[in-house]
Amino acid sequence: MTEQKITCPRCNALGYVDKNCHQCEGTGEVCSRCRGMGHLVSDDGLIPCPCGLTYRRQVKQFSDLSALRGRLLQCTFENFKYSGPQAETVEAYEAVLAWAKEPGGFLFIWSARKGNGKTHLAAAAANYLMRAARPVLFVNMPELMDWLRQAYNDEWLEDVAKRTERVKTAPILVLDDLGAEKRSEWTDERSYIIVNYRLEMGLPMLVTTNQPLHQIEERVISRLLNRGAVVIENKAQEYKA
Repeated sequence: MTEQKITCPRCNALGYVDKNCHQCEGTGEVCSRCRGMGHLVSDDGLIPCPCGLTYRRQVKQFSDLSALRGRLLQCTFENFKYSGPQAETVEAYEAVLAWAKEPGGFLFIWSARKGNGKTHLAAAAANYLMRAARPVLFVNMPELMDWLRQAYNDEWLEDVAKRTERVKTAPILVLDDLGAEKRSEWTDERSYIIVNYRLEMGLPMLVTTNQPLHQIEERVISRLLNRGAVVIENKAQEYKA
């Protein structure tokens, strides 16, 4: 059904188009169903409006943080390739595909080997969800830690707590390369805060790492295992794109 537009009620009341209007975002028009709020009221509570405004706002919110760019935007389940016997990677492949189709719970893909397709599968899951108009945040752990640290160096940026909040409350999170960051007490604490919050709130999360489980921050791996995360070893050999 074609989205019907109406004049923004707020801007209409003001008598001019407010370029900073939170309803129409400066366009002067809003969806006739949600009236620029992004959601509808149902018997089950608030639900996203079919106009997709909530999704678009979430994508915009993540635009400065997402690591899904360049070649990663081309990663799909269909073009996933591997070397070695199929049985070595099929379990991880099927688990990530199933999670992308129904993103619920916590999936942890690990391997002591580097470069065997974990990031491709994680990006494929994020791309699948985006094509389905599901709000997903894909982050690379070293880049995430750098992004959080930047808040200490620029007084104009939102503080670390607010930046951490954006990550830990994302509707769906794909966290790639856990453990690849230069570890410190500070990075371990950030990792724990994000993972623990999502586990407590039941927010879907896919995590990949090339670290043996005993090398992951103790509280993080303990929380994942105690909260019933599905842990799968990707046994594939070197990945060939």
